[in-house]
Amino acid sequence: MLLTLSGSGPLFQQVYRALREAVFSGSARPGDRLPASRTLARDLGISRNVVLVAYDQLIAEGYAVGRVGDGT
Repeated sequence: MLLTLSGSGPLFQQVYRALREAVFSGSARPGDRLPASRTLARDLGISRNVVLVAYDQLIAEGYAVGRVGDGT
């Protein structure tokens, strides 16, 4: 999944908005797995914690479902 961070605000919000936009645009469909947090963090050159906070926000708002040990 190719993400481009843009806009203002904290990095976790930029990651969250990019992932949410992927859901709205259809490039991330129901049942698709999000990239592993370590992989996405490495690809974007950011902290894994930033990605985890963004994933937590997506889960909290119902855009994603997380399973321990099974991905998001």
